Amino acid sequence: MRYQSIAVAMVGFALLATRIDAHDGDQVFETFDTHPTGTTNVIASGPYFSTTISGGTIEMASLANPAHSGNQVYGGTSITVVTSDQDMFSWPGVGAWVTGGATVWMRAYEYDEGTGTDHLLTEVSLSATDTNTYLSIGTLDDPKYISRVTFSSDVDFAIDDLTLGIDGIGPGIPEPASWAMMLGGFGLVGGAMRRRRTAGQVFCPQETAHIRI
Repeated sequence: MRYQSIAVAMVGFALLATRIDAHDGDQVFETFDTHPTGTTNVIASGPYFSTTISGGTIEMASLANPAHSGNQVYGGTSITVVTSDQDMFSWPGVGAWVTGGATVWMRAYEYDEGTGTDHLLTEVSLSATDTNTYLSIGTLDDPKYISRVTFSSDVDFAIDDLTLGIDGIGPGIPEPASWAMMLGGFGLVGGAMRRRRTAGQVFCPQETAHIRI
């Protein structure tokens, strides 16, 4: 029991350590209204690190691509949102108000430090009939570790009021030491369970079966 208690405590501590730190108001909005029209690369600065939006152009809102707020949007056919340091930071959620003349796909990726590549977490889409609709990945109940997001469509579309983060949840990734502690805790739990099983087995010479107590 003593080893099991220690192991459970280690796992619990590691889980707490790997949780994304909670803060108030960690959402970062990029409205695209503070930059000149024609700007291609936009830097959205957050409380921990910056994010680059590229692939499109800041333009005046129109009937085809209305703004959710203000009078400017970010338009194009392939837009990328990427953190400045993928192997160190990630967003628990990303979203934007989207308008398109054809289906718009939003794909979220997580950075794999071991391989140095991104892998697809999930994707969502917006139909051509939807206008100024909020498209997002990652929620308070299901936060992600998003390092890159792409918006794409066969025709021009626009995004506005880009949201980076989830209110009440700060960005981050699990610390390697915390993962090691968690794995060690699971190992102790497994070892304790094996010892308990072995101690509870009594072998009867006259019978071939084991009796579990």
